[in-house]
Amino acid sequence: MAAETLNTERDLCKTPYFARLLRQAQISILKIFNIFLRLKFSPSLYSNKIEHFSKVSGNEICLDEEAGIELVRQIGKLLCRKNASIAIAESCTGGLISHMITNVPGSSDYFLLSCVTYSNEAKINLLGVSPETIKQYGAVHEETAKEMAQGVRRIAGATYGLSTSGIAGPGGATDDKPIGTVCIGLATQKYVKGYRFNFAGNDRLTNKKIFAMKALDLLRTELLEQN
Repeated sequence: MAAETLNTERDLCKTPYFARLLRQAQISILKIFNIFLRLKFSPSLYSNKIEHFSKVSGNEICLDEEAGIELVRQIGKLLCRKNASIAIAESCTGGLISHMITNVPGSSDYFLLSCVTYSNEAKINLLGVSPETIKQYGAVHEETAKEMAQGVRRIAGATYGLSTSGIAGPGGATDDKPIGTVCIGLATQKYVKGYRFNFAGNDRLTNKKIFAMKALDLLRTELLEQN
């Protein structure tokens, strides 16, 4: 009897009606999960969440694409309001920041140049980073990131220069520069700033997204402070 009941239940689940019900239930669960993510990581809460991401795996920031879209939109509006422009020099993010910025229609009004300077030679020959800086500090360092940002701003004639250099993993880590380390440079017409952050993510793509979002968040903060 038990075996017959089990077989009947299996056959029932194979019918089009129950298969449709199961599919609808799966879709409902996914919708509820997406609503949860949007509520938890809404764009308005993003600036308060970014430091929290440094202490977790970073998966949340990858799932919430709307936060990234809203972030670059805000940056675009701020740059237009200032009649300012931006140029990007990327290493560890591999062009991801530039990709995010140019996903916004009208970004050509303020986005001037993107350089993916992955090798040390490219940083030196294209951006004008001092060989002594790389020799003394390495490619992943605040000083190197600062010179990258200054170089790309100078080449493009932009108001702001933004740069990234880091270790997305799975290789390349050292004791003082573990996987998840990123250095960000931000150059303006008056000064240049260098930052270092250590995120806990071990996945390469996740780290690249976190690095890009953090760099953009720093740019947005700078633009807001200069209003």
